[in-house]
Amino acid sequence: MDPRKNNNDPISASACGDAVNDALARFETPPVVIAHSLGALLAQRLLGQVKISGPVMLAPVPPEGMLFITSALFASAPAVWVGLWGFLSGETKGAFSAMADVLFSKDTSPADRGRHASKMVFESARTILEAYIPMPVLPAFSIGVPTLVIAGAEDALISSLASVRTAIYHGSEYQWEDELGHLLQIGPGASRVADSVIAWLDRSGL
Repeated sequence: MDPRKNNNDPISASACGDAVNDALARFETPPVVIAHSLGALLAQRLLGQVKISGPVMLAPVPPEGMLFITSALFASAPAVWVGLWGFLSGETKGAFSAMADVLFSKDTSPADRGRHASKMVFESARTILEAYIPMPVLPAFSIGVPTLVIAGAEDALISSLASVRTAIYHGSEYQWEDELGHLLQIGPGASRVADSVIAWLDRSGL
């Protein structure tokens, strides 16, 4: 299924969810799903709808969505306001540059920050709205699905409290990565995160 054909929204969360659900259903063996941030919220909402061997969630938006973390987020990371204004005004390149310290780990070089930021796009307004609306999420442990949550110690977007809450909700193994920010899957610490995921897959028999 092409998510662009759903409700005339090219990147709505519901359209992407339908597309991912359709893709996962085609696997003979339930796959491991590795998802980041808002993608991890989508993976949580798919639990129980499609067979998944084990979700790996990197800096995940918590199961209740964005509703309860936004006020604290704007207070602790004012650069998000700048990014939001850039998004609304169409200055997306400047928006990501302004949010660099929020998104990237401190040891990510300026050149790498610029290279990654130049490839980034904002989610659609509808996708963001859907992330604010609490929806039922089935705890992974209730259906016997092992889960891993990895959080970055320098993550200014998803707090350690939110990540721990997600891990507890799903009965998940929780890992805390020092010196890594929200985009912990890119930059100098990416290989360390990959090694942690591989080790967890081995321990879980996946």
